[in-house]
Amino acid sequence: MKKKIYTQNEIDKELENLDDFESDGIFTDIDGNIRDTEKEIEAYEQELLDGKVNFRMNKADILRCKRIASKKGLRYQAYIRSIVKQAMDLDEVG
Repeated sequence: MKKKIYTQNEIDKELENLDDFESDGIFTDIDGNIRDTEKEIEAYEQELLDGKVNFRMNKADILRCKRIASKKGLRYQAYIRSIVKQAMDLDEVG
């Protein structure tokens, strides 16, 4: 099969066709679908995290968590969740 070589005029014409295609609202619909899907994913993630726990910590320990989490590129709440999970995993096995 021989490859077709396109001229600059043919490429420009195709680009114009794409502009016309976009103005039909197709891409707007796709963008809307993507946003809807992102919202559904966020809602699902929130369902997974809907359990809440409140506890008090020494202020120095909170600052320590924040410092360590920052070094790891995490939010400190996510860091605390991860270390609690790690501790549970170790306790469950041991």
